[in-house]
Amino acid sequence: MVRDFGVAKDPKDISWYVGILASSFSLCQIITVMFWGSLSDRIGRRPVMLTGLIGNIFGFLLLGLSKNFAMALAARCMVGLLNGNVGVTKSIMGELTDNTNRSRGFALLSLCWHLGAIIGPTIGGMLARPAEIYPSIFGGVWLFETFPYALPCMVGSALSVFGAVHCYLNHKETLHRPPSAKGGLACDRLPRAARAHTAEDSRDAQATPPVSECDEAGLANNTAADPSSVSVFTPLVRKVMFLSCIFTLAFSMSDEIYPVWAASETEVGGLGFDSRMISFSLGIIGFIVIYLQLCVYPKTERRRGSIWCYRRGLQLIMPCNIFIPFLSRLAALAQSRADRVLAGTAINTALPYYYMLWTLLILLLLLRVCGTVFCFTSINIILTNVAPSTSALGKLNGMQQLLGAAMGMTGPLLAGGLWSISIKHTWPFPFNFHFVWNFIAVLSLWALGLSWSIPDTVNRFEAMEREAKEDDDGTVACTDHAPGADN
Repeated sequence: MVRDFGVAKDPKDISWYVGILASSFSLCQIITVMFWGSLSDRIGRRPVMLTGLIGNIFGFLLLGLSKNFAMALAARCMVGLLNGNVGVTKSIMGELTDNTNRSRGFALLSLCWHLGAIIGPTIGGMLARPAEIYPSIFGGVWLFETFPYALPCMVGSALSVFGAVHCYLNHKETLHRPPSAKGGLACDRLPRAARAHTAEDSRDAQATPPVSECDEAGLANNTAADPSSVSVFTPLVRKVMFLSCIFTLAFSMSDEIYPVWAASETEVGGLGFDSRMISFSLGIIGFIVIYLQLCVYPKTERRRGSIWCYRRGLQLIMPCNIFIPFLSRLAALAQSRADRVLAGTAINTALPYYYMLWTLLILLLLLRVCGTVFCFTSINIILTNVAPSTSALGKLNGMQQLLGAAMGMTGPLLAGGLWSISIKHTWPFPFNFHFVWNFIAVLSLWALGLSWSIPDTVNRFEAMEREAKEDDDGTVACTDHAPGADN
């Protein structure tokens, strides 16, 4: 798409403009993500989710109808400004699960994200330029001849329509605000028996009752649960946030540079793939993600803990980033043998090289997606577990999305810039086309080193356990002190 816009005068600069287009979404998210997270703490998760999905519907359509780079940039910015759903969905999952099923819940959430990250580019690559690639079906259709990237964007918009309708009809609000926030008494949170005693005493006295120990305890609990009244960003929370930032930066760089690298010519260190080959290489690993998320990760996390899974994920990702650029040499050999076969100067010896290239590429991509599944799912669980209270989840996940958006903005720009600079100069290894991949590996190594400072206590959501215990203790205490309890 960026190449067809003609905005890059030098083909080696395309990666830079791709990075700008990809980063615009994250940049706009930075502006509004905290607003959406805080708003979801006040009005509920459901309306914020619907707003984000509606933004996706129109943003996809505008992107597909873009005729120039500026229009595509505006579409990406609009979606980024209206979308705070990443943080909100994490808050919903934190509210729906507990320590017994949180790993499976977040594994499902991560599964959806990874399937989208794999299936989305696959659909985009397969359906782009349909009038040219599938002339028997879409040939002569004015819409697809005029807007060659409209079809995949229409599919994305249709999926968002389905999500919005499903959210409106079936999603129940998971945010439970205390009645005191609506003008009621704090003791309304107490069990029905205790409230009945209090209400009956109040009617009998026909006067305003004095503040009881029950009322004081309820009010104190409400104040402590208010995320604005306590320090949400504890030292451990800040450390986990920083760890998340480093990994997100590494992942965004890797995710952005792979299609650019694979589409580049072998002369500059790429694979020389077309869009369909890139889509196939990404789509073929989609099935293993389902097995990893639903079967492997939940069992491993329950047995070993989320911080252990996070470290092992990084250990899988690092060698992939180091070895994947070496495949360019193999692709160059396969292409040179194929050219000789086509010229009639050699027998067909290119196939073994292609088999070897695809086998190694799929193996490295599988290891990378395994590591990404373990890292992303684990860091989301860890951030939920270190929250000082359940009422702080919206703010924490909003801040994580803000920082993630910042890294998502920086990553594509940094990856595209490093790739463009490295292929324009004849620098030696490791500063040639290996440089951006080695940089990503160093970031992963840095995150791995910092992860050893995270204690194993992050494997449990202690705040939820503490609040549940306090609620149980408060129920007993308030029942004992309820008016008429001694009669």
